[in-house]
Amino acid sequence: MSTMIHTVFSDVVSPDREVEFNDWYSRIHVPDVTAIPGVVSARRFRVADQKSAFDGEVAGGCRYLVIYELDTDDPAQVEKEMQARFADGRLRPTDTMASSPAPVATYYDEIP
Repeated sequence: MSTMIHTVFSDVVSPDREVEFNDWYSRIHVPDVTAIPGVVSARRFRVADQKSAFDGEVAGGCRYLVIYELDTDDPAQVEKEMQARFADGRLRPTDTMASSPAPVATYYDEIP
């Protein structure tokens, strides 16, 4: 198996729903995602400052980041399983996550 990470940048729909967003993400979404075979762990972060040291912008306008650690040789299969679980309700969406900016998800291979 290969170690990979899956990152998701996202934001809350409005400041008054931030507590609800974080509660859903930490108590519901992360446990649901880490139940998927191949997903080993998850760590959540929020931007420490609204301005990036590099270009004055937060990545894609998103203030939150989750890093999932994967142990898989087939990230496409992990993604397929995520989509299947969204479709059948095992991964539960929230209306507290902003759609603009849209979440940005990326898979990364570890560099040996």
